[in-house]
Amino acid sequence: MSPSVKAVQEHWQKLEASLGYSFQDSALLAEAMTHRSYANEFHAEDLPDNERLEFLGDAVLDLVISQSLMETLPESPEGELTRIRAEVVALPSLSRLAMSLDIGPGLLLGR
Repeated sequence: MSPSVKAVQEHWQKLEASLGYSFQDSALLAEAMTHRSYANEFHAEDLPDNERLEFLGDAVLDLVISQSLMETLPESPEGELTRIRAEVVALPSLSRLAMSLDIGPGLLLGR
């Protein structure tokens, strides 16, 4: 295992601490933190990338945010709720959240 992968995996422990959650299945965390570019670059066919989890996560995030908005803004029309949800789940918002959690150093990325 290369030192860079070891450093990334050590960062995962810090990430778990900051989230207040410890993954019971470390393979799931590895999958979540592995970009397809890394798996392709290192010909790691046995190393799943995060694309399927990203698909699921997008749906879960939409559901959670939608439920929260419905509860928080009970009188708002559908169009307004849709606009607000789109802002919340947009790349800039999620990027700020990822940066605040210091997720970047824990990602396995290709060049």
